[in-house]
Amino acid sequence: MSKLKLQPEMTPYSLRNRSIYSTLRKFGLRCYWEGVIRRTIAQEAEGRCQICAVSRSSAYNRVSHLEEILPWACCHEIWRYDRKNKKATIVNLKLICRRCNLSIHIGKSASVFLGNVKTDAWNELIAHIAQVNETSISEANKLVNNALSRDDIFDDIEWTPVISKRLQKKFPALQLIEL
Repeated sequence: MSKLKLQPEMTPYSLRNRSIYSTLRKFGLRCYWEGVIRRTIAQEAEGRCQICAVSRSSAYNRVSHLEEILPWACCHEIWRYDRKNKKATIVNLKLICRRCNLSIHIGKSASVFLGNVKTDAWNELIAHIAQVNETSISEANKLVNNALSRDDIFDDIEWTPVISKRLQKKFPALQLIEL
């Protein structure tokens, strides 16, 4: 199989709810996230999901259980993990559609949003993963099951979250926050 465009993943326990977005929101700076960061990333992406390439208008034209109640896209944080130093770094931001976001955060999707993995919405996510990665439903299910089978060592680490110097340079206000 070629390099996957859409890889489901699990967030380590110690990093749950630790993000640039949640930190800015906690300090009443959601407007910086929406007005500066998200807008910049959306402009760089030319208004298309940077994983599946769907645009805002095509996302709203789809008939879907997922798009009925959610905005079309979000700004996704890309993390890199250094196990030796127990450091988790946000290295990049991507504009991604809700389907790709729910597919990446498959554990949260299963437990919070979808509630039951036997729903049409769940099947829609599996089909989306298969389509984006140009693979079978069976292979998409394997990817999801691999992501859902947690790496206990990965989860047992108390990660120190940081924002990369590159992102701090691009968005100077990020130099002032601690995740």
